[in-house]
Amino acid sequence: MKLQTKVSLPSPQNKYDHSDRIACLGSCFADEIGERLEKRLFSCTTNPLGTLYNPLALAETVIRALEKRFFQPEEFFQHLELWRHFLIHSSLASTQREQSVSQANKSLIRLREQLLSGRLLILTLGSSWVYEIKDNPQAVAHNHKLPLDRFNKSLISHPEISKHLARAIKLIRAENEDIDICLTVSPVRHLRDGLRENNLSKAHLLLAAHQLETEFEHISYFPAYELLIDELRDYRFYKEDLAHPSKQATDYIWRCFSETFLTDTCRRRCGEIESVLAALTHRPHHPDTKSYQLFKEQIAEKIGSLTSQSLDCAPLQKELDQLP
Repeated sequence: MKLQTKVSLPSPQNKYDHSDRIACLGSCFADEIGERLEKRLFSCTTNPLGTLYNPLALAETVIRALEKRFFQPEEFFQHLELWRHFLIHSSLASTQREQSVSQANKSLIRLREQLLSGRLLILTLGSSWVYEIKDNPQAVAHNHKLPLDRFNKSLISHPEISKHLARAIKLIRAENEDIDICLTVSPVRHLRDGLRENNLSKAHLLLAAHQLETEFEHISYFPAYELLIDELRDYRFYKEDLAHPSKQATDYIWRCFSETFLTDTCRRRCGEIESVLAALTHRPHHPDTKSYQLFKEQIAEKIGSLTSQSLDCAPLQKELDQLP
């Protein structure tokens, strides 16, 4: 009896390991994948300027980083005591404009460095709905809780999405011909736009992704959206908001991603790292016992083994040092 519609996974030309630098950009699903890569000790930069839900803001951020168009003080505005920018998340905002500009440009430089030296770029497209400033038409990444009547909202077509992303991709490849791109559509449902509107939005993203995959041979499409919508296909795989995938669903999508893009040796190392991470979550009732000290010594040995494999285990060692 067949109880699932299995989604076919791609067969990319290359696979990657811990020696490869990776960048994750796009919606909050890019944050999910980036967090898993970082925990598993990859050199990974994830949305250094904040989440980028719409592809126009995503393309503009990439192009800006590669063209070294640094943020200028006059681009920032003050709202609710903080100096903000429409392309930058409020977590990088400050009460001092100079500090906001400085933090933004440091993040832009970090993104540029990762794009120039990276081996894999993961682009996650979140929504085709775009907000533009009325008095200065430009797509914004964050509206910073400004009144919505300050913006025009529109659904951008898949040819327009493809055009903007193609420009960014060509610029990336011109600067770094060794970088590959994993393109995916976020499985997160944007229910605030409306259910039908969310489906229309995802349809435009899927068509644009298909066009880009056809146009560029170094792009691989990873079906994160299809894995949740078609293969898992049950509300038990969503969080309580019925919009975001649950941890179980995200873990499953991660497993499919790692099987697709990571080498067998790399995946075995990830298993060793996951074993250490699980051990580090243990909190003993009696930390003064010999058995617990032996337990910590065993963790230290595992970290030492990983270090001998040329992995930067400083985050794991820091967590070990903080155990009682």
